[in-house]
Amino acid sequence: MKLKRQCFPTFIFLAGGIILGMILWRNGMILLSVPLLYGVLLVLTLALLFRVTGSRKESVFYMREFLIEGFLWMTITLGIGLLLFQIHARDSEVLTAFFPENIDGELKAVVYEVRERQYGYEMDVISRSLILQEKEIFLKKKLNVMMYDSSLTIIPGMMVEIKVKDGQIDHLLPRGEEVHSYYWSLLGKGINNRITLRSDGIKVLEEKPQTSKSWPLAVRNYGDRFFSETLQSPHDQVMKSVLFGNRGFLMREELDLFSKTGTSHLIALSGLHIGLILWMGQSFFALLGFGKNQRLILGVLLMILYGIVAGFPVSLLRGSLLAGMLMIAYFRERPYDGIQCLSVVGILVLLQNPFALFTLSFQLSFMATLGIFILYPRFIRWWRGYTSIPEGVRSLVAVTLSAQLATVPIVAFYFNRISTISLLANLALLPTMALLLTLGVTALVWGVFIPHIGQGIAFIANGILYYQMSILQWMEKVPFAYVAVENVTLHWVLLYYGGMLLAIDLLEGGKIHGILERIQRTNQRATS
Repeated sequence: MKLKRQCFPTFIFLAGGIILGMILWRNGMILLSVPLLYGVLLVLTLALLFRVTGSRKESVFYMREFLIEGFLWMTITLGIGLLLFQIHARDSEVLTAFFPENIDGELKAVVYEVRERQYGYEMDVISRSLILQEKEIFLKKKLNVMMYDSSLTIIPGMMVEIKVKDGQIDHLLPRGEEVHSYYWSLLGKGINNRITLRSDGIKVLEEKPQTSKSWPLAVRNYGDRFFSETLQSPHDQVMKSVLFGNRGFLMREELDLFSKTGTSHLIALSGLHIGLILWMGQSFFALLGFGKNQRLILGVLLMILYGIVAGFPVSLLRGSLLAGMLMIAYFRERPYDGIQCLSVVGILVLLQNPFALFTLSFQLSFMATLGIFILYPRFIRWWRGYTSIPEGVRSLVAVTLSAQLATVPIVAFYFNRISTISLLANLALLPTMALLLTLGVTALVWGVFIPHIGQGIAFIANGILYYQMSILQWMEKVPFAYVAVENVTLHWVLLYYGGMLLAIDLLEGGKIHGILERIQRTNQRATS
């Protein structure tokens, strides 16, 4: 079995094992012990290796051997997914295990993300240590803190002390219960617990942010201050969300505006940002006289630095890994298979954190990219005869429509609505996004050396943001701009994707039938 042909089914089976683990966990069922699961996987792996290394030419029943190997591979991958979910699920209970009844403690933590809410603040922190019964325990974990009071000013980088009382810690992945969709987004970021308290339960130990110990945090704080001082509201929140991928800057009205017009992906870090960073790096290093290969390497390094500053969310991590694989294919002079590379990226992300599978950002990001890989070349081929339409316009419509068609059921499943003007909204905004991102990054760089130039560039960016928000506000008011849909279940989502694949097969002459015929002929040759 060649690995390159196994990437996509491996990703599917790995995801299936993780989903199986979630179902068992949610229904309160007892999972296999970790050592036993390790042993079963080891036996199956040895059996697979024995089957693959055997001489297939001596086998009369080629198809039977192929099916046995495929079944072993599927079972192993499913088992790995189940094991990953079990390990991460049990690790998520570590913090609550420290707090028996009537035991209070204190957590020392560093704030790395703050989001304003109507009731106060929501913060993501990294704990440094836990003081419990006068004993200090080193404990490095990501936590979400809900503070129902806004009288205390908290900014990223502050060292705080959190007084945790019995009952204030919520486990985001409770056994036997359904997990809220927002909790999955926190779990996908590696946050397993939420602490709820008022401002009297938190004490600032170091008011000065620890930006000297974290340059990405210093860059984000500088960008936050710069855009808050130079852009109008809510344009400053949109710019910060576009550049740093933190939707916590946006109020509910802005989030609903992007959602109703089908443009939510424009305010999330994605391949568009990666392409822009690589292009800007290429242009800048070309002016300095660097060669092509040197520019590629430096561009990749610039891409990695940007990812570190933004915290590498799933959508940006996917784009970065795909771009990195494209670079490897270029240097090795190998063909670039987008679907196989996307599958490898999905496997790597799930191996690192299986909870990412259930996050909206993972699902939208991967399905949009998969839709572009599958549908975009077909749209270009089908529309080849429309020479009266400029090629650039055809490409823009094709890539936008491909992403929209691939994500329609996911949007309907989570938001219970489908935007009917998403294509027009994306066509109106996409051409300005590259310019907006370029102006944002350029304004930040100039703001460090010559603030007045940076402010002037930010003024131009403010005009683009005004245009974008005006277009979206006008489109939102168009009659039937979006359609409300109810009771969208997982069965409808699967039926949609199945129907899409069947439609593609029929339009291209029934390739599924051709594949079955080739398999039959191969089996006949093996048995003759």
